Parts: sequence; structure tokens; C-alpha cells
Amino acid sequence: MFPFTSKKKKQNNRIGSFDYQPQQGTSKKQKSYSFQQRIRFIVVNLFLCSFLLCILVRSAYLQISQPARILEQAKKQSKKVFDNVYRGSIYDNNHNVLAGVLPVYSLYLRKNYVHNIEKTANKLTPFFANYKANDLIDLYNQSGQKKILLSKYISSSVYNQLHELNAPEFLLTSSYVRIYPWGRFLANTLGFTGGNLVGREGIEYYYNYLLLNDNTVQVNGNPFNSTFFGSNVHLTIDSRMQYAAMHVIEKANQAMHAKGILAAVMESKTGKILVNAYTPTFNPNKYQDSKVALYANPLIHTVYEPGSTFKVITLASALETHSIEPEQQFFCENGIYYIYNTPIHDTSAHGWLSVSQVLQKSSNICASKIAFAMGKSAFYHNIQKFGFGTLSGINLPGESVGIVNKNLQSWKKFDLAALSFGHFIAVTPIQLLKAVNTIASGGYLVTPSIVSAITDKNNKPIPLKPNTKKLILSRETVKWLTKYMISVTQKGGTGFGVKPHGLAIAGKTGTARKFDIKTHSYSKDDHVFSFIGFFPADHPVLTMLVIVDDPKAKYKHATSAVPIFREITEKIINYYPLTSAPMANQARIPKAPIAPPVAPLTAKLVRKTLYKKTLRESLLWASRERITLRFKGSGRIYRVVADSNKNQYTAYLK
Repeated sequence: MFPFTSKKKKQNNRIGSFDYQPQQGTSKKQKSYSFQQRIRFIVVNLFLCSFLLCILVRSAYLQISQPARILEQAKKQSKKVFDNVYRGSIYDNNHNVLAGVLPVYSLYLRKNYVHNIEKTANKLTPFFANYKANDLIDLYNQSGQKKILLSKYISSSVYNQLHELNAPEFLLTSSYVRIYPWGRFLANTLGFTGGNLVGREGIEYYYNYLLLNDNTVQVNGNPFNSTFFGSNVHLTIDSRMQYAAMHVIEKANQAMHAKGILAAVMESKTGKILVNAYTPTFNPNKYQDSKVALYANPLIHTVYEPGSTFKVITLASALETHSIEPEQQFFCENGIYYIYNTPIHDTSAHGWLSVSQVLQKSSNICASKIAFAMGKSAFYHNIQKFGFGTLSGINLPGESVGIVNKNLQSWKKFDLAALSFGHFIAVTPIQLLKAVNTIASGGYLVTPSIVSAITDKNNKPIPLKPNTKKLILSRETVKWLTKYMISVTQKGGTGFGVKPHGLAIAGKTGTARKFDIKTHSYSKDDHVFSFIGFFPADHPVLTMLVIVDDPKAKYKHATSAVPIFREITEKIINYYPLTSAPMANQARIPKAPIAPPVAPLTAKLVRKTLYKKTLRESLLWASRERITLRFKGSGRIYRVVADSNKNQYTAYLK
């Protein structure tokens, strides 16, 4: 029994006895382990306490020694919330409103405040025609929302009367909506705002932080008692020229059925964009009704192969690097030239041509030979110098840099040839306009701009980044290139017929076959036609680019961009002074009418101007003239009273 008893005792001790002697050695180890844990715990806590102490010391130092800087940083990182935000306006270069705001009044029903729905429904009867109380009762019973929208737009007179009613079950809200008085005519440049007046495309997006005055945001809610004004953006766009260009390209596209037509006009010396017209486009007042693809700004977004217009850059680079002589002659192989069994064609067979004739006849073969004389390294360096492959610097969002193969080792001889006549490279319209404008500006690469000024609510200017220009072409090169480009528009040139009578134009046509991604080859049917030029040629004032994407029919007996360029030119010279420029044959060009002197803005003039105007018309006029209007009633203005504050008036409508 002893062995059994002994085994049982061990089992009992092993299970429950704390006094079993063999376990004493283990107890000492546990005590030693606990001591190490306490040491580790103390060390960790000391470290944490030291870390927290450092944070407290640093925080105290910053708050005591640099409170102003910390407060300024906090302001920049925080959002100011206002009951209502008056988004700044956008103007053209003649201070016409391109984008403004209109007040909107809405009516809601708050179910928590309704004690008797029949009585509540009857309260609205005096304010709305064709109103039925039963409709409100049905809406009340069917809706599960605590706040029910009854009318998104109510007149200012109804708003004021309901406000005086002081009925808690009715919630009245006031806000602003963005309007674009000219509709689609500058939509791709302006962009649009969302329902909360936050810019989503174009200028509205790019300058959103200033139009909403930095970090302010609009909050819809109870009727506001204060309005926060954003800054105003002034564009370089001339609305008269823009409207004329839009009219021409829309009319042309009705005949040509092209995928798109673009016309852009730049002030040659300053780089200011006066026209950015494109069709098809969209109406920013109803942007939801249009495809998203139409929101893009083709001037800066579209990437395409420029075709023969790029020959201007080829000749400029060759002359500037002294790779050719200005009057050198090249043999054009009678219309076909092989490079490693791959043919290059001209549209017509030519023998020997001078450099001027190479551009005039638009010879691909001779342009290739000029590129070979220059070499790929020199050509690539000059392409970079003209700004291809980089951003143009225009103050618009989402600009593309184009496509330039920077790996010179991969360039083959045929690639260099294709590059000389505008293939093997992809550019944006603004890049080409900026590059060719270098000739019109006397050799200076001028950064394009579309914003001339930004002013705050007090009409004080906000500093803008200054426009830059860089001399990249010699005067001699500019002289020869201008001569070459004039020959293009003369008899025998590919651009003959582009000149209005008596106006000298220097330019270049372009035709590029479109690359078909499906077949991995250039299409025989789809083309991009373009014309770029400046005028007057002897004293450049304006530089213009017209692009027609894949036309299916002719306009004025041509599928090219030449007749469109001519018609736009004939219209816009009526609005832009060319008097300082010498004209060919001294022909008289119609001048823009001289504006009469502006009368001082007196209270009498304000009353006379606003009489019988609608709310919309009066708001746009007031925004342009920088006066503040308050409205009472609805309909048309019949009375205007000057307030005690300067440039503030109350308009009564009926």
C-alpha cells in the first residue's frame, strides 16, 4: 500500500498543496522574475514621463514666445463657417459679368412644430396661387422626414411675408446660386460650381479659394443675418471677340460635322488670352444635362500631333543653330523619299525648293532633310527651349504636358524625319500657340495668361504672379521666319485665301493624319486640320490658332481651317485696335467704335438704369458697377431709394 499511498500524496500535493517542499525552488525564480518586471515598469514610466514633460515644455515655449505665429497657422488650417457666402464674380476685360450669384429663398415644413396640420396648411393659402391645402396634408402624412421641402424657390416678397408671419413650423432659408449670363459661350474656361457654390471645373475650380475667400464654406440653414463676400476674378477674355469667334466656329461646324473646332487668340506681346472658343460645349447653368467629357478645356487638355504647323518650329530651330542658311535650297525628290524602305510623301511633286518655299509648299521631304542637317540632339534641345514637353504656365487647372520622347538613343532616322513635319510628338494647343507666338513677339517666349487681376470685396488688388518672358530667338531668325510665313498666305502658298483684303498675315497650315489605336496605324480618313498665324505681319498684335478635328464635310469649299481663320479675323479686328500696325496696300480696316465717356454714377442715374429691370438684370448690373442692392417685392423694379451708406440702394419690385 505504501507505493499507492505515496503516489496519491504526490498527486494531492501537485494539485493543491502550497506547502509542498519541492516547489520552493520555483517560488524563488518567480520572485526574481517579478523584481525584473518592476524595474522594467519603472524605466518605461520614467521614459513616458520625460516624453510628456518635453511636450509640455515645448507647448509652453511656443504659446509664450510665439503666440502670433501659432495663431496665424491655426487660422490657415481652420475653416471659417458663415451662414452665407457671396461667391465672388468673374469678369471679362471690359468688366462684363461672366459669372455671378443670385439670391435664392426656400421654404421647408418642420413636422416637430406642427400641432394641427389643417391649420398649418391653410396658413399658406394667401401666398401661393393654385395652392391646395390638401396637397400639403397628404405630403405631411406620407413623408417620413422631419424637415419637408415645400418650395425650393420662392419670391423675395413671399419670403418676407412668411418671415413676418413668425410661424415656427415654417423654416425659411436664404442662399445664393451661381449663374452664367452668357451660357455656353465661355463654359470650358469658366467651368462651374456645385450645389454648395464650390468650384468644380475651370476658373471656378482653380481660384475657388479666392472666390470663396480662402477657407470659407457655405452652410445652408436658418435665414442668414450676415453675408461674407469672396474676391472677384478678372479675366483677359474679350467677350465681344469671344462671342464673334463662337458664332463662326458653331456656324462652321454645322456644315463640317467635325468632332470639334477650337479657336484661340493671344495678345502677341503680353501673352494674354483674348479668345478661347470651342464647340461642342455645354451650358454651365445646366451642366448636369451634358456629358462629362464636354467639361474639359481643349486648349490645355487636348493632346494631338500638330502636323505641318510644326515645320515653323523645325525651321526656327535650324536657323537658330545655324544648321542651314536662310536662302539655302533643298532637293525635294519629286514627291517621294525613302528612309530605310519607308516612304515619305509630299502632296505635290517638287524639285529644288528654297527654305521659304519649303514652308510655302509645306514639303515633308525637305523638312526631313533640314532636320537631318540639324541632328537629333540640337533639334531636341530647341524643342525643349520652345516649351514642348512642359507646362505652358497658364493659370488654368489640369494642363497636359504633351508627349515628347526624351530618350534620344531610341530615336531612329525616320523618327527624326517624322518629327520635322509634326509627327512623333504630341502637343497641346496652348503649347503650339505659345511657341509660334515667339516669332510674333520678336523672339520672346511669353508665358500665356488668362487672369489679369484679382480684387477683394473692397476692390483692392490681390497680388498675382507676374507674367514672364524669355528671349530664345535672335532678331535675324524672327525676320526670316516672318518672311517665310507671309509667303504661305500669298499666291502659291497652302494658306492662300486666309487674308482679309488689305491685312498682311503670317501663318502656317497644318494637316495631320490621326493615329488609330485599334489598327496601330495612321488613318487614311481621319485628319486634324489647323492654321496658326499672327497679324498684322509687319507689326504683330494678335496671334491665333484654329483647329478642326476630323471634319466630314466642307465649309466654304474647304475642309481646312483657313476659311474659319479668315472669318474670325474679319470679325475680331472690329473690336481690337490695329491702328499702330502698318497695313498692306494701306487698306482701311473697320475700327471698333469709340465708347462714349462714362457718366458719373449718381442716384438719379441708378434709378433711371434700374427702372423696369428684373431681379436678375439688376443684380448683374449692380455687380458690375460695384453697388449693393436690397430688394423688396417681386417682379420688375418700379422704385429705387438711396440708403444712407454710399453705393447702397433699396429696390422695390412689383
